[in-house]
Amino acid sequence: MHNHNARSILALTFISLITLALSILTVPSIDKSSIDSTFYVLNRLPSIYWVGVGALVLALLLLCFSRKSCSPGHMVALIIASVVYMELPRLMYESCFQVEYFHQAQVFHVLNYGRVTDPRYPYPVADVAHAIFSAILIDVTGLQAEYTIGHVLPILLRLVLALAMLSMATHFKTSKYGLFFLVMAPLYVFISDTEPSFANHYIFVLPFYAIFIYLMIKFENEQRPRLYILLLLMASTIVFSHIYFATLIAISLFAHFFFNKVTKRAGNLNIPCTLTPIVIFLLWHGYLCEWSIQTFYKEINDALLPAIDRFLMFEINPLTYFFMAEGRYGSIPIKSDYLNVLLLKNFIVLAVNIVMLCILLYTLFQLFREQGFRKTALNLSTKRITYLWGFSALFLAIYGLTGTAHPQRVLETFSISNCGLTLFLSSLERDLKTFKELKAKAKRDVTSITVIILVATLILVSFITLKIVTHWGTSLTYMGFSQKSIHEAEFLSKYGNSELSIHYVGPTPYWFLTEIVNKWAGAWTFSLNGQEGEHYFTETIANIKYSLSIKGPHYVYFSSSSLFAMRAKYALEPLLDNFTEEYVDLLNQANTVYMNSLTESIIYVP
Repeated sequence: MHNHNARSILALTFISLITLALSILTVPSIDKSSIDSTFYVLNRLPSIYWVGVGALVLALLLLCFSRKSCSPGHMVALIIASVVYMELPRLMYESCFQVEYFHQAQVFHVLNYGRVTDPRYPYPVADVAHAIFSAILIDVTGLQAEYTIGHVLPILLRLVLALAMLSMATHFKTSKYGLFFLVMAPLYVFISDTEPSFANHYIFVLPFYAIFIYLMIKFENEQRPRLYILLLLMASTIVFSHIYFATLIAISLFAHFFFNKVTKRAGNLNIPCTLTPIVIFLLWHGYLCEWSIQTFYKEINDALLPAIDRFLMFEINPLTYFFMAEGRYGSIPIKSDYLNVLLLKNFIVLAVNIVMLCILLYTLFQLFREQGFRKTALNLSTKRITYLWGFSALFLAIYGLTGTAHPQRVLETFSISNCGLTLFLSSLERDLKTFKELKAKAKRDVTSITVIILVATLILVSFITLKIVTHWGTSLTYMGFSQKSIHEAEFLSKYGNSELSIHYVGPTPYWFLTEIVNKWAGAWTFSLNGQEGEHYFTETIANIKYSLSIKGPHYVYFSSSSLFAMRAKYALEPLLDNFTEEYVDLLNQANTVYMNSLTESIIYVP
């Protein structure tokens, strides 16, 4: 029976890899302005893609019931296939920049000028590691910058994160209890964000955060100098990569130091290992903030502090994201298919966290029962990972209940921390009679734990197909620029006058003109977009008329591919048609210098 399962798993894995290669070769390209349905991208995927997804899911399900774990190479192949299948629709976007494409523009800034900081960039100046790494990768490999930043790096960073977590799970040799299935089989679903990943500081730091958790656990078991050096390197990398993750680690280590000092358990502290990352954090952020507490407060004020303020004021509404999406355009209704996919996405996020929490609570219950509450609590309180997980859980509750942070950050931060605590609990197996030997009186407990983890794994594996649907069904307007809009920016950068101001409709062309397709250091851009909502169209037309009446030479840059893609989510068609007619009338009265479609054009106002 086992040999039959092994052959079936191997055959299904081979099928999924072959169909993956064929899908990459046959995947069609799309123009963002033509997107008109939540399922537009999914419907354009080749049939062979879904055949491969089915084979992958079946292979994972059979692996869950296999009595003997597969080889490391086999597991790595399944992980790679899982990640690439989830990310493959990204290849359909010729221009795969995110809406907040200033994150990617920072990489171009390094390539163009050889430096990483610029006061114009709307993110913390401390987060520079991702731009340095990305620029070095492009320079060393000689790959095209646009394709590397838009397509290669996001997939590559996801693979690194997935393989790092798989390595962590298998290192602790928990496979015979089924715990490694929890991390291996549904790995990408388990850690996946709710929106597509991009080459930015947040996605870059996640693999280092996961490795840092692993090193914390390992160092507490084996306090060797080499591990200490690696731990400091990871902590330093995180400090240079992402201010929120770095702050979370600094708070956790300080709390660990403080409470162990208060309870006089100094022998368990390893003070240099606890305090050195905090010192690195303070020196780096202190230097960048010119040793000003007010400036540092401003740096972390975007998400962290408002969330805490709203939580303390009891402004709690876990359905914030849903109501924000539903009321985004006021009385303009949200489309039913998008609404259903949005609900499904939120259900998956909730289910993943509930499953993880249930497993952790059950494992803790087993620890308390075997060792006693006091001994277990003291044992856990001496571990750094406990504090890191505790603060991650606290911020999950605050972010989730107040709706302050993006769901992506909530899910990923907590999922990875849960993985860390799960691995930590697994390292305590040697202290549990239940896990030491399969004695007669302990078989029932081992069986119950195995069954719980197996059921959880099956649930999470079943989410893979649903995750693809929700991942690429709710992110249509957040991802990518049409190729026509890129050509428009290239035209202006080639033939335009960089000394003139640019009044724009749609996404700002600033980062394309200053970093990506040109280096206009002094570009002046002014938005003509109306306030987002039901009055957007009338306000935008009024702003365009005002811009055309202003004396003095300037450009009116019109790029509405992203607006047309909003049809996939909201019933904008009647308003969009009227808006287009009014705009064409204005276009006919103006001096149009460039037009490649109704969605992209440039007007010169003398």
